[in-house]
Amino acid sequence: MSSQKLPLSATKRALAFRSIVDLPFTHTYAIDAEKVLQISEVPRLGDLNAKNVVVVDSLRALAHTTPESFFAIDDATEVLGTALQTAATTRQVLWLSSIPASEVPHIKAILGDDIVHQVGLAIHTDERAPEGVRLHGEPLVPIALSPTTLIQKWAKGTPQQQQTLAYLMDGTDTLIMRRKNLHALRRVGADLIERNAVWRFLANPKVIAYLIVLVYSSLRALPVVFVPGFHGKVWVLWTIDIVTAIPYTWGIVEMFAGPNIWRRMLGLIVTLVTFVSPYVYFWYYGRGYPMWVNFFIAAMIIGAILIEYARWLRDRIVRQVIRGSIHEGRPCGRRLRNNQEPA
Repeated sequence: MSSQKLPLSATKRALAFRSIVDLPFTHTYAIDAEKVLQISEVPRLGDLNAKNVVVVDSLRALAHTTPESFFAIDDATEVLGTALQTAATTRQVLWLSSIPASEVPHIKAILGDDIVHQVGLAIHTDERAPEGVRLHGEPLVPIALSPTTLIQKWAKGTPQQQQTLAYLMDGTDTLIMRRKNLHALRRVGADLIERNAVWRFLANPKVIAYLIVLVYSSLRALPVVFVPGFHGKVWVLWTIDIVTAIPYTWGIVEMFAGPNIWRRMLGLIVTLVTFVSPYVYFWYYGRGYPMWVNFFIAAMIIGAILIEYARWLRDRIVRQVIRGSIHEGRPCGRRLRNNQEPA
């Protein structure tokens, strides 16, 4: 579906950059933000983007099969398997699609009533809609599901679901697969492309960030060797540096990427304490704090506040866009009047 450009200011576009609003789907339907958060299991809307959220049009094919045919492995099953493998290997957290309102129970009967969710208002397609979605005026509704939830539920589901899951996920690469999905697929006997635990560890983006900060924090004390006014022991200062390196690294990462405000504030406090610790020793045995230390601490505090404010603004903008409060036009259809939010 095509969509019109959002009437957002340059600042708002910058704050919403690489978010879920990059998907034209979110400009076509008014979507329940709270349901999307609950299904995707992410802490905030701003964490959803065009990489971890995917519009899976192939879900519509499930409306043209039956549970019996699906679990006997038909074309719809194979198409779903391809999408599910991609989701597992790229850490997708949410699938979106649109289907006729009358087909929602049918798809739930195949995938699971607690897996498929209607997440927004129905719309009527009209002459402006692409040919593929002109369904004789029947209302289309946005649906969502979590591929991770699908894997987890089926891995603990009926023998039929477990066998189908194992078949669909055969040959899936596990390099950056989420750990709980990896364990679930191993339990059902899927023939996976196993990766060495070390390579899986190093391929984790968060681990890379940890290693970079850890190396830096372990070497902070070395310049003290060249300070003539320092009368303490360099090895003691370096030991303090090494001991505080891991909590300092954790604090830095949590300060910027913590799942909630309390974790981010805790990260800020840990970062400040562990950052200052070597310089307390330096101050005690030398000429006091370097002036830039004070500036750095002040910058971190101000930066943390600004980052938190920017995150709040990003969440607010994304919420407004997907709920339709900023962009009232619907290029591919008209929302049904007098239609309530789905239960």
